[in-house]
Amino acid sequence: MTMFIANLSSGKGTLGHVGRLMKEEDWDKVVLVTNPFGKENFKSDKPFEMIVIDERKPIKEFTEDIIKNLKDTIN
Repeated sequence: MTMFIANLSSGKGTLGHVGRLMKEEDWDKVVLVTNPFGKENFKSDKPFEMIVIDERKPIKEFTEDIIKNLKDTIN
């Protein structure tokens, strides 16, 4: 299984760059780790899952959230 996992941030060009990478390959699964901005603004014709993090949490907490969600998504 070919999986694409990317961090989708609110930086200039990130949404478009990740969108192009998604289109360039035939991924079996796409998982995007993002914040509420990415959730609201990212669109794609290809199927994908999102893990939305709360950036206001301490890094340790949202890192644990990402790991937990990735484990649930990958298994």
